[in-house]
Amino acid sequence: MPSTKPAVNEAPQSQDSHAASTAGGVNATGENGSEFRAGNGVLSGLGLYGLEKVEPAILAALVTEDPLLLIGLHGTGKSLLLERLAKALRLDFRHYNASLISFDDLIGFPVPNKTATSLKYLQTPATIWDAQAVFFDEVSRCKPDVQNKLFSIIHERRVQGMDLERLRYRWSAMNPPSLTEESENYRGSGPLDKALADRYAFIIEIPDWFSLDQGAQERILRNSRTRMSGEGVLELSTYLEQARKLWPSVSEQMEAFLGKYVRYLAVLLREADIRLSARRLVMLMRNIPAVHAVRLVSKGDAANLSDSAFLALTCSIPQRAEGIPVPESKLLSAHKEAWRSASGPETEQLIRVYSEKDPLKRAALAALSEGLTRNQRSVIVADCIQFLPHGARHALAMFLMTRDLAGNLIAAVAEQIAEEYALVAFRDGGRRLDRNYESRTGDLIGRELKKLPSKDPESVALGNLLVNLFLKEKLNSETEVHRTIRAWRSSWEQLHSLEG
Repeated sequence: MPSTKPAVNEAPQSQDSHAASTAGGVNATGENGSEFRAGNGVLSGLGLYGLEKVEPAILAALVTEDPLLLIGLHGTGKSLLLERLAKALRLDFRHYNASLISFDDLIGFPVPNKTATSLKYLQTPATIWDAQAVFFDEVSRCKPDVQNKLFSIIHERRVQGMDLERLRYRWSAMNPPSLTEESENYRGSGPLDKALADRYAFIIEIPDWFSLDQGAQERILRNSRTRMSGEGVLELSTYLEQARKLWPSVSEQMEAFLGKYVRYLAVLLREADIRLSARRLVMLMRNIPAVHAVRLVSKGDAANLSDSAFLALTCSIPQRAEGIPVPESKLLSAHKEAWRSASGPETEQLIRVYSEKDPLKRAALAALSEGLTRNQRSVIVADCIQFLPHGARHALAMFLMTRDLAGNLIAAVAEQIAEEYALVAFRDGGRRLDRNYESRTGDLIGRELKKLPSKDPESVALGNLLVNLFLKEKLNSETEVHRTIRAWRSSWEQLHSLEG
């Protein structure tokens, strides 16, 4: 490829979005002028094939030096990948089987010093103290107490309260947790503790044989004994060097835009029952620029920022390690909406509205918002109203109609609101309330009507609602009557508080 100046491109533009300008002027070729592998990926130079889709995320973890967790079926090359990376980068490397490890294997046996005033640890070639990279294999098969001891190593680069000064890379691997359908009966592979899973910046699913295309399968079969080449090792080193140079400038250029994107993404994912912690959102602010920097090195200006962000997102979801299925379709839908809206003037309004969990308040906030488009208001109101019970949905309808807010919605949603409002605005006078004279429900409604102030518009509307719902056979028990009354009154308290 020709020498280029990689740009942070493809983000929607606005006055306050990041500038789509050059990112430090680093060429997309190595210093010796050779182009990086566009077809097979840099990892193919280490004899590793079929990883092209997740390669930018793997390399981004090397750029940031943040914890990396690989999840995959047996035989997918997780250990081989990490061992070859350590060898190619000439790291002092320790490989531990977490399911069998004794903590003494990690730190050595403690013995008192000559004066018996403190302890020191007898070191062996297997102890962790001088390691630059550690790999905890089968991390999902170790006991909870061992996971707790690994926590500080993975999260803080510390053990027994002491810094591991040389440690740069913390890697782990596991089979899919046995709670998932794809676990293939990995009965010993349990879900990781939530806190531990959330400490891995990158959680990458390694593709299995049947998810690879024909070309990748054939390369694996033809090159099963391929060893690392000197050229491949040099290529990886040069590649990472260029990506590390790009990463700070890419992060700086993207910061304002990504801040809005990540905040909006968080509330959209919560709607899809995918909750990300504040720590995870901070990690995304690091992971996305790192992935994009890696892709800029190989693709130059052709690297699409939105694609980089989505890849970083899919490789940053801790629920996968907890055995919680995360459909990619939900991630993609949330990503597209957050990406599209992140540079628009309505972003802050959307974040505020979607941050409200209560569907009644959310619908009212959307209708009251002047910064949202008609379609955005309508989608939110229509989505919320279906979750509201009798009483609450009718209070919302009256609120929207009497304050001329329904006219700011698209016709289909406004019509739905008008239908609900009709039940509180007019009473069906052509039918007797006591359609069943002995009905306890009808008798209760009659008594409740006598209690309602005749000049209070909201009380009159409640009376109309109770009668109409009863005649439509939607209130069939005293419990339902009481529930509707409580929902109506509680809803009006909340709606009035929003107006204040």
